[in-house]
Amino acid sequence: MMKFETTNTPGYVALHDEGGALVTGYQFDHFNYQPFCHPVTLAGSIPLTMINPGDHPWHNGMYFSWKHLNGCNVWDFEASGGRSGQVEHVSLDLNPDRPALTHVIEWSDDEGTALLRDTRTLTVTPLAEDPFHYAYDWHFHFEALVPEVVCDADKQWGNYAGLGIRFAR
Repeated sequence: MMKFETTNTPGYVALHDEGGALVTGYQFDHFNYQPFCHPVTLAGSIPLTMINPGDHPWHNGMYFSWKHLNGCNVWDFEASGGRSGQVEHVSLDLNPDRPALTHVIEWSDDEGTALLRDTRTLTVTPLAEDPFHYAYDWHFHFEALVPEVVCDADKQWGNYAGLGIRFAR
């Protein structure tokens, strides 16, 4: 049975198919940045995703992120001159009965004030008997931790916010 399992790498869990081939990995608490799936593969194939490309080093595999929370940039790396917020890992639960995980994180501003609790569940389901059909089902629940949270995107630069994927070249 497929299920997410811990690895020897801190902040990383892996999902393998029935034959042991890597389907995806989920990285969290990694450089104090947004959690993401990488690699995303067609069981045993080369990765479909990439991380930290030179042109956009904040693009990591398959991810969900905000651009601004209460005006605080939580998207770009600090090295790009933009990022001022942070993501704190709260908990990670692996479902022992199916290929699913639930991850709780808190998005904070540049002063460390927690603004938003994000509870995300990811389930990866084989859709057919061959290793090339998987559904990635994401469920998100957001809870404001301050009286008002404004989630916004930077319309000038492409509305970066939401679920995204950086494909390999």
